[in-house]
Amino acid sequence: MPASAEAEGRYRGRPPALAGTQIEDVRSAFLDQGASIAALARAHGVSRAAVRTALADLLPDQPIPQPR
Repeated sequence: MPASAEAEGRYRGRPPALAGTQIEDVRSAFLDQGASIAALARAHGVSRAAVRTALADLLPDQPIPQPR
């Protein structure tokens, strides 16, 4: 029933764990302060994979984890 799901606004999948200003905070802390991915994940209450996804263009040599 994709039409009913779309009508309820949940057709496009799960929303990102980090959005808006959180992404900016994570990126600036990573670049400017040298914070680790694990520390950023703990500080924002998300997984390390969510932080790596937010930093994907800054980490070209690390693969983005695939959803399970």
